Amino acid sequence: MMTSCGTGARRPSVDGKAFQGLPPGLRGVHALRAMVYDTQVQGIMMMQALSEPKRPWRVNSEIGDMRGVCISGVPLLDYQRMDVMLDTKPKVKRRGDPIPPMTPLERMLGRELAAEALDALDHMDNGKKENLDLLLEVGMAAGRSFVDATYPDPKFDLPEWQGA
Repeated sequence: MMTSCGTGARRPSVDGKAFQGLPPGLRGVHALRAMVYDTQVQGIMMMQALSEPKRPWRVNSEIGDMRGVCISGVPLLDYQRMDVMLDTKPKVKRRGDPIPPMTPLERMLGRELAAEALDALDHMDNGKKENLDLLLEVGMAAGRSFVDATYPDPKFDLPEWQGA
């Protein structure tokens, strides 16, 4: 059994015009961020290909979540990725602009968040109480959405762990 616990994921992106104006060193930083993200997703894809997760992680728009794709014919392990996508939404620029739809994260929380709050979730230097409280709320909601009577599989509840 392998459970992979993430801390929130956001696909790196940068505006094309803004990217062109960056010095080469910062362009390299953006390229490295994208490579790290792609490598992480490839690892998840491989682990899912060797298992049948109860809640498969969506790899991308082309591959989907790989539900029912086990390359070995039978699962070689019990694997589950537990994470949330930290999607952003466009900021409302003017009064009367259409309100963007709720992100999957907002649906999981059961409420809408300001675009600025969504943007700030993965900033490592954001130790503001409001952000930390929101991160705790996200973690608790994610836990409830992954863990239930069927996961982790009760067969992994070893007798020597019970009551510990």
